[in-house]
Amino acid sequence: MNVLIFPTLACKTSKFCVHIRLFSQAADKALLYKLRKLTGFTFSACKEALIKHENDLDRAKEWLASEAVNRGWEKAGKLAGRTMNEGLLGVLGSRSHAIIVEVNCETDFVARNHSFQSLVATVAETVLTNYNEPTKLSLDSDQLDKLVTSNSSTLKDITVAAIGSIGESIRLKRAVGLCVPDNTSTSCLAIYSHTSSESLLQGIRDVRFGKYAAIIRYRPLNDKPANDPWYERASRLGRQVCQHIVGMNPNPGLESVENPAADPEEEKSLLLQPFLLDETICVGEHLSRNEMVLEDFVRVECGEDDRVDNSKNV
Repeated sequence: MNVLIFPTLACKTSKFCVHIRLFSQAADKALLYKLRKLTGFTFSACKEALIKHENDLDRAKEWLASEAVNRGWEKAGKLAGRTMNEGLLGVLGSRSHAIIVEVNCETDFVARNHSFQSLVATVAETVLTNYNEPTKLSLDSDQLDKLVTSNSSTLKDITVAAIGSIGESIRLKRAVGLCVPDNTSTSCLAIYSHTSSESLLQGIRDVRFGKYAAIIRYRPLNDKPANDPWYERASRLGRQVCQHIVGMNPNPGLESVENPAADPEEEKSLLLQPFLLDETICVGEHLSRNEMVLEDFVRVECGEDDRVDNSKNV
């Protein structure tokens, strides 16, 4: 009896058997849930990583990070050009610096995704860490991409990894910030973020989230030495002024206006606007009565100006 041997078929069969053996192995359930929580990747991806690395959590995590970048670059190319009208603001401050970052995505569903929010928090922390100059901050998408995180990755790299994990187009749109000029300055900062969605997390670590945000810088009237009661009162009022700026959307800048609007409700000059929490007095007068001088402010609304520039993509 003649025996026919098919080397090619045997080779394919051998590889197939190896493939079957690999995926018939079980991923440790506890490690699977832990890896899922640590990385935010799907259960199937985490299971694949654990099986490939024999339930070694660290090696599986490293492999997922590498795969996320590789797959993210590919996916980013496929998703390029998609409209990104949604997203989130990340707000973070210290005694001397405060920043707002805007990160855009395609859907509100992703904006409420924990992995996306973790990205926003990392971007905000990285921007604040790199904000060392005693000047007003304004960074565009390209400048944000180049910043280096605490683990030596660029923001571009971690954004690409997030695209691979989440499956939507994502961009780092901008960052703005204010600072106290120097250590001898009596100036102070106040920040506020606001969201219209109850389902949105308030923040991660010290980073606050929102769809609207504002920062102000203020100082004591006539540069008088300030005491603790003044700082306490000014801190409270500073936050209220930020809320006013978010709600009333004044024109940028603090230039005085010779001709106030005939209708107070249409006034766009911040210092002349009726104060949001007490419309019997304007913002400028309210600050003056509390011995405060407003030096500067910034306001950001997530998704604004997208009709003008919505093509920038990772």
